[in-house]
Amino acid sequence: FALSVLAFGNTILKFILSLPLFDYINFDIYSLFVLLKYPTAFIVIYSLVKAIYTMAPDKKIPSRFVTKGALFTTFGWIIVTLLYAFYATNIANYNRFYGSLSNIAMLMIWIYLISYVFVLGISINTSFYELNDGSIEIDGHNISEYSKSDVRRLFGMVLQDTWLFNGTIKDNV
Repeated sequence: FALSVLAFGNTILKFILSLPLFDYINFDIYSLFVLLKYPTAFIVIYSLVKAIYTMAPDKKIPSRFVTKGALFTTFGWIIVTLLYAFYATNIANYNRFYGSLSNIAMLMIWIYLISYVFVLGISINTSFYELNDGSIEIDGHNISEYSKSDVRRLFGMVLQDTWLFNGTIKDNV
């Protein structure tokens, strides 16, 4: 809700205030809304993201370890939402490609973008966790025994999109 208020709040409030039912309301309310929407959205988004980052993992994580990721995600969501709202309003013409499904396409793209920022915030948080127990091992050796360059060298990536390659899956593995 907070993100949709950031993206479309001005338009919605202008429409509501233009209705005859709200003639007695001064446009000072609009100015107050514009002034308060960013701090309010920031507080709401930050609180919710920090709560999710704290409660979602299967182990108890102190709140202090999720602050940097929650801040990144909050600023990222606000920036991505504003940029995408500007793009969708002024540059893109989704109606040409999607017709009556353009609103759904826009929503799906926006959700994809903010979910990507959400995952980046999680990855920022993981670099600040204290490792209390357990280990990550490569071929039976603890990962802390290797340098970062050795760990990168030991990992391989097999692309899942086989249509990118000539030959069979076996040839590409």
